[in-house]
Amino acid sequence: MTKMKSEDLFPIRPAARIINTLGRELIKDELAAIIELVKNSYDADSKWVRLEFDYNSDKEELKVVVEDGGHGMSRDVVVNHWLVPGTSNKLDKKESEGGRQLQGRKGIGRYAAGTLGQELYLMTVDKKGNRTSLLMNWNLISDKQYLDEVDVLVETVPSKNSSGTRIEVVNNLKKTEKKQTISDVWSYKKIKKLQVELRKLISPLENNKNDKFDINLLIKGFPSNIYSNQEITIEPLPLLDLFDYRVFGKISKTGVVKMVYENQCVTPVLKEEMKWKLENEIGDPCGELEFDIRVFDRDPMAIEELQKRTEDITGLAMGKQDVRRWLNSFNGIGIYKGGFRIRPYGDNEFDWLNLGSRRVDIPAKRIGSNQVIGLINIQPEELSGLEEKSARDGLVENEHYENLKSRVFSIIRPLEERRFEFRIKVGRGRRIVNINESLENLFDFDSVTNDIENKLKRLEVPESDISEIKRNIEKVKKEKAEQLEDIKESIAYYQNQANLGRMVGHILHEGRKPLSYIRNSMPYLKDSLSKILKKYDADEFEDELNEELEFTATEASKLYDLFSRLDPFTYKRSEKTKKNKLYSVVQDAIKLFEKELDENGIKVRNKISKSALVYGRTTELGWIFSNMIENSLYWLNTSEVSDKEITISANKKDDYYLIEYFDSGPGTTEDMLENGKMFEPGISRKRSGDGTGLGLAIVGELVKRNNGQVWAEQSNYLKFFLKLSFVK
Repeated sequence: MTKMKSEDLFPIRPAARIINTLGRELIKDELAAIIELVKNSYDADSKWVRLEFDYNSDKEELKVVVEDGGHGMSRDVVVNHWLVPGTSNKLDKKESEGGRQLQGRKGIGRYAAGTLGQELYLMTVDKKGNRTSLLMNWNLISDKQYLDEVDVLVETVPSKNSSGTRIEVVNNLKKTEKKQTISDVWSYKKIKKLQVELRKLISPLENNKNDKFDINLLIKGFPSNIYSNQEITIEPLPLLDLFDYRVFGKISKTGVVKMVYENQCVTPVLKEEMKWKLENEIGDPCGELEFDIRVFDRDPMAIEELQKRTEDITGLAMGKQDVRRWLNSFNGIGIYKGGFRIRPYGDNEFDWLNLGSRRVDIPAKRIGSNQVIGLINIQPEELSGLEEKSARDGLVENEHYENLKSRVFSIIRPLEERRFEFRIKVGRGRRIVNINESLENLFDFDSVTNDIENKLKRLEVPESDISEIKRNIEKVKKEKAEQLEDIKESIAYYQNQANLGRMVGHILHEGRKPLSYIRNSMPYLKDSLSKILKKYDADEFEDELNEELEFTATEASKLYDLFSRLDPFTYKRSEKTKKNKLYSVVQDAIKLFEKELDENGIKVRNKISKSALVYGRTTELGWIFSNMIENSLYWLNTSEVSDKEITISANKKDDYYLIEYFDSGPGTTEDMLENGKMFEPGISRKRSGDGTGLGLAIVGELVKRNNGQVWAEQSNYLKFFLKLSFVK
């Protein structure tokens, strides 16, 4: 190794533009910059912070002031910490002098001010009565090549003022890269969002009510009539006590969950305490968590109840749109540390748990991000492993973070399950209607036509003009009616695809053996014929060959018969409704499964009169009974009953047949019977992987499509009742 020379040693010299990187470029926007400065006031143990936006229209200059009454900074702190990017002062201290958990940890928050304007004036008074001030011009700093070439004048003088810090940032709009107006920089929408951000900054649960921290916003000289010379007090999130469902509690470091579930949709409020141990956690622990998650239903009935609850508790009357706007503004699950929110968790546009996409799969069961307001309170980084990114845009996505997400889902799932069961039980949410009914309503022009006609008459529009308008509407109605039929046909086609998936199973089950026999027999037949051709006398092979051909023909007939039985269930486009022999329709469905029924010892009693006629589409009527028989097959095969039977009968009433269908299986639960739950898509009591929850749902849709009704009751057996008309 050569001898080290002093002239070969060079210091690392940060470029002056790093200040821009730390401030204007690393802090993503003005809102984030202000939040960082407010956090600094909190870390200084101030009981208040005052934000002032003062616009001078003559100079086209905006002054943003952040002022607090905290402990201030000494000259030493300003020179050796505040002016030094990335100092570890707060990282080492962890808590403020007053015992608050420090929010700033990276040593770059003060440079966020560079996002707000070109010049910064700092004036701070420490507890000893010394006032230290300095002026920084970001543009002049950027003009230098290296940071050590930048000199900042720092002055310290005695002061009689109370301790605290005042930061003024001046933004001369004439000196910005783009020519902007004050409305461009701070629009009404942006100021509104700032208020929301400030309100969401403080934990809505007020972990320590004695630790007061008030935020006030003063706006002066703005051209907007909405925000002009007014002071706004930033208050905690309102209305949090108006939730529909809630879970709150703690998860210990070792994964012990203690929580309470509440349902406020009933009187008295339902409360359930729960405790369990999380199993099979993957990744590093994320420390102890405190949580409070509140869920709001958003269907019309729930919004009305929320309006009433609001007025009862707060005395504040809110319209439906006000309630929805409030939910839109304040939804999301925030992550808090030491009482302060970590951005962007809790922003309504930042769905960090992907609740929205997760809900798409099972919308009735799962909650979306716009339905929840909640907080997760985490421990400091050294206890939780949850580290904030330098850019102030969330947590580092390490194993601790993945474990945090996993734990949050562990408390959301029990809430979702109980909420879903409750809503099904009381019939809340979207009413279950058949597809055809919904489509008919969408294409119903009668009410609109009548409404238009009445309004035109009140306006004294001539009758001839009204008639012309009605004719035009009628023309559109006819065009839409054709489109409606196309949509219905498409829906029928897709329902057919669901049934075809089941048919494939039966084809494989019943067709495999005959096809296998034919396949294995053909080489032998070919060999036998070859031998015959080689002989002058074929008598000795004749009997053997005939016997083999007879078996082949028999197996081919079985395969042909199978396809014949499937034929009534294949979709026929443009199939018309007609009178059908109900006995034959049911018998065709039985024949489809006769092999499987016989193998499992299941008897089917078709007690329907051969003279019974019902009106409908033949194929769809066949699907109804094939789905029901398939459902019975599953439960009869998985139960321990000795006498396995299916009985189908029909009694003629006024203009319809009441069909009674039941099997000797295990029946169902009371919950499945309520509100027709078993006919809902995706609802199934079958073992995971055994069912899709579509069979009985298709039965329900097809019965209604053929102008019938279906329901279920249970006494000794689970019975299905169908009403099918025998008149058009």
